[in-house]
Amino acid sequence: MKTQFFDINATQVNQVRNLCKPSRYRLLEKSEIPSCIPEGLKQKCIGALLMASTCESGDAYVANLLRDDEKAQDIDEMPYALIAVRRNTNASCCLIHHGRYQDRSKPYGEKEFWDIVKDSKIDKYMHFAGYPPKKEGPLADLKGSSHEKALTMVIPKIKQHNQELEQ
Repeated sequence: MKTQFFDINATQVNQVRNLCKPSRYRLLEKSEIPSCIPEGLKQKCIGALLMASTCESGDAYVANLLRDDEKAQDIDEMPYALIAVRRNTNASCCLIHHGRYQDRSKPYGEKEFWDIVKDSKIDKYMHFAGYPPKKEGPLADLKGSSHEKALTMVIPKIKQHNQELEQ
């Protein structure tokens, strides 16, 4: 499991804040993935699940990126987190590559089938394995899911990183 940290500016922090209210989640299409996500990584994603929580440090946001791993015929989750302390401030972000939690990868079937689906543009209407039951809702809907595992795994990492920066 590899952890990578990024710095983002206040405009990017506010963009994430405006996408999802605290204690909620929202399923994002590829075009809605915030600009704080590196462009090369964003291009590999089919979408993301944005989750907004709170902690003693501020508002915590986790974009659980849904990356299309064509070689493995899987959709891999890659948690990307930030903690926004107050409006108009920069923040650090944490990206977890190949996290070790159950159901992080979900098979999506034969490549030939998905090539046809993608070419037809119908994939934006498809409900992939691992998606939450609705496009948005309360975090309680994610109880026991891989998304909840991503949320609880990545927030302590960004909190620890931020504490180290303050010292």
